[in-house]
Amino acid sequence: MTVIRCQSSGLPPCSNRRLVATADGLKRRKGVSSWQTGFGLAARLAMRTAGLAEPLDGDVVAVIVFNLSPKRRRDIDSGIKDTLDALSGHVWNDDRQVKALCVLLEHSGDSTTVLVTPAGSNAAAALAQLVGARS
Repeated sequence: MTVIRCQSSGLPPCSNRRLVATADGLKRRKGVSSWQTGFGLAARLAMRTAGLAEPLDGDVVAVIVFNLSPKRRRDIDSGIKDTLDALSGHVWNDDRQVKALCVLLEHSGDSTTVLVTPAGSNAAAALAQLVGARS
């Protein structure tokens, strides 16, 4: 099983604060774009490490692990979209290729890890294998 492991310190900005109101209307926060760019670079390095030169074409499954420092609180759904978008064009062509997703929230320091593997004919089985392979 080919596993692509993207890892970066820091967390995506909270999705509750992605847009800010300005005199010209709603604007996207700058922190979102810079985090996505940095995580995209980490994804490109992970692809090279896995021996892959191009984004995956077929269906994929993914595990996202958000590691928070013990005193930090955050909803588990915060940052999922920004994380998936950051991998588009690097690990996969479009996040519509993700057929199964598991998101874990742990308390061991501020970092984000994403594991990706091709879905094959059984996305649920591939996801179960990927969850088991994360350690």
